[in-house]
Amino acid sequence: MNRDSYLASIRFPVTREQLVNGLLVGKTDRGTLALFERLPRRSYESSAQLEADIAELSRLDAGEAEGASSFAALLDVVVRNAGDVDHVTKDGWNALVDAVIEGAGVEDAGGERLAEDFRERLRAAYVDFRHPMSETFDYSAPRDPELDRPESATP
Repeated sequence: MNRDSYLASIRFPVTREQLVNGLLVGKTDRGTLALFERLPRRSYESSAQLEADIAELSRLDAGEAEGASSFAALLDVVVRNAGDVDHVTKDGWNALVDAVIEGAGVEDAGGERLAEDFRERLRAAYVDFRHPMSETFDYSAPRDPELDRPESATP
């Protein structure tokens, strides 16, 4: 599913969960799904509001990770770019970890072994930021994503 056509087809207001469910039903790619799962707001009143948050989340400044050479510095970059950590998937977190390690040039500066050590530790840190499932999911929403998608903007 093309992200732009998906966004054009949505009637607002819409919840983050409905947006994600629409992508799941549309069998979108993991990258787009991970991006929408990281949206910082629970609901969106307009496409402009949604597109602004998507643009912000899509930006991992290459320079932002440059110079980060310690675990703490790399973790700080990952957390800043993860958005709402309660809603980022493990796949999304891991992809972000990989991008930050590459952007920081850890392999070039310290070798493959150091990069792998940081990658492993950063991936493991994911669980430290997660809240219990009851705090991250809306259990009153339908379990079937087909029943909780955004309404179509076109009749």
